[in-house]
Amino acid sequence: MLRTVGKVRLSNFEIGAVYQLAEESDGPGEDTSYLVGGAVNLERWKIKAQYGLTEAETTNEELTLLALGLDYKLASKSKVYAYVSQVEADLADSEDSTFGVGFEHKFSM
Repeated sequence: MLRTVGKVRLSNFEIGAVYQLAEESDGPGEDTSYLVGGAVNLERWKIKAQYGLTEAETTNEELTLLALGLDYKLASKSKVYAYVSQVEADLADSEDSTFGVGFEHKFSM
């Protein structure tokens, strides 16, 4: 597996990208994946978006990901967040949506 990751921060903006080449789990081919994402920080709020694409060599399946998220910073080490994502599979003609909410606290050692 080969994975390349990059991230740039410009003022209140973040831009990131991932490229991955991996062996397929159900055959001798390779999966090629691309992911781009961005975020903007507005005081205590962080608005996030991602778009991803995976192409399977053996099955010719193409998966597409679209995700949106929102974080709210409660304190220096705590936040609440919500996200929604959708994955579509072309050949399988299927769609899977996910929604989540959560709370995160980072403990110090």
